[in-house]
Amino acid sequence: MGDDRLTPLEAAIIARAEAQHGLLRRSDLKELQLGRNALHHRLGNGRLLQLHPGVYALGHRAITREAEYQAAAWWCGGGTALGLQSAAVRKGWTFEDPDRVGPVHLVTLQQRPSRPGVGG
Repeated sequence: MGDDRLTPLEAAIIARAEAQHGLLRRSDLKELQLGRNALHHRLGNGRLLQLHPGVYALGHRAITREAEYQAAAWWCGGGTALGLQSAAVRKGWTFEDPDRVGPVHLVTLQQRPSRPGVGG
């Protein structure tokens, strides 16, 4: 980013998010030693936006479809894969109407209720 005013922590957060489709997990922020109060402060001022419990976008909600897949899979946890419909779209075997993008479909071994935009 090149902004000399960034703290080392801010630079590390940005670098991590850039490597992960603009996304961060709570575990990423803990690893970078961002405390709970700092997390709540960033959520309050819009620098982090919660997409799912423990999954955040850095700075804005205008994320790519690939990031939506990643965020949903992170929320569901280990043993999660794209469901048939989402996987077919991702591989280019079928297409989504960009004006009517459907939910991310996942298959998971975890017990998780559906959320808006994420279905089973």
